[in-house]
Amino acid sequence: MTILPEEGRSQITIRLQNDESFCLAQYFRNLIDMSAFPRYPHRVQTVKSPVDRFKESMAIDYAKWREGEGYDLESMREMSQIELTEVEALLMDRLKRDGDWRDVEAMAAIDTETAKAAVLSAQKHQITNVRNYAVRLGPIIEADVVRALESAKSMDGLDASLRMAEDCNTTLVRRAVLDMARNGDSTVRVHMVAMLYFLMGKSKEAFEWKHRPYFLSFGVEDNQALRNAWNPLRKELEEFEARREK
Repeated sequence: MTILPEEGRSQITIRLQNDESFCLAQYFRNLIDMSAFPRYPHRVQTVKSPVDRFKESMAIDYAKWREGEGYDLESMREMSQIELTEVEALLMDRLKRDGDWRDVEAMAAIDTETAKAAVLSAQKHQITNVRNYAVRLGPIIEADVVRALESAKSMDGLDASLRMAEDCNTTLVRRAVLDMARNGDSTVRVHMVAMLYFLMGKSKEAFEWKHRPYFLSFGVEDNQALRNAWNPLRKELEEFEARREK
């Protein structure tokens, strides 16, 4: 390789022999080829185990809570028996401390004798939504549904009790729903009247949107206004029950 300065210029001219030209061209081709590789090849994405994916799904944020999203039950199908035993112990510990309805759902999916016993025990859990969900998984007992409705609160047990009422549409359950449309907190009252409309066949779904203004009228805190809304509803239910007896 010969380097020659050009007169009057700052640049230089590089003259290569044939073999040097080949080597330099190969060098640049290698540079281009290397650009196709990751900049940090040592950073390899790891594949998470089914247990790790399940544990991550146990972190419930506001969006998951609002949508009623449960844990990653699909990951449980990929677990070995040892991994399922680990998850079962984790859920058992959570249910002993406080727990959530999702713990009951996941425990039921494990379907071992120990897990079945834990679900049965959860029917007497101190937390309403845990208790109601566990009751739903067992044989439907009218008295349990009525009890769940009577203890329902907007942030504790309401959703589960409404689902239970939907699955157990009896005279006593409808009466309990009517009573809670009068005696529950504002959110409970709104959803109870919506459910009662559904149970009486006046709505096509549990909260039919076209009746929303009427349902919301039960959310007022004015006792007289609430009484004025509730009394006609009571008469509607009485007429519905009378038609059923004929």
